Amino acid sequence: MESIDSKLKRVRRLANWLIYASVILGVALLVRLYVLMVPSWLFDSVLVGWILYLVVAIAVASDRDKAYTAALVLSS
Repeated sequence: MESIDSKLKRVRRLANWLIYASVILGVALLVRLYVLMVPSWLFDSVLVGWILYLVVAIAVASDRDKAYTAALVLSS
């Protein structure tokens, strides 16, 4: 039987990869929005959201537990 710690580590690793993937997809979205020449307010709001998510990804990479709460808030 697998211990709770190993299950938690696996779930945490999956959450980390999902956060990193969303940062990478955010870059692709920003490039696409720039090419499409969307209104500046829309591009700026997406850029601010991406910067916040980048800060959360950095916090996750440095093993800060509160980063997962911030990621949950940003994703909803």
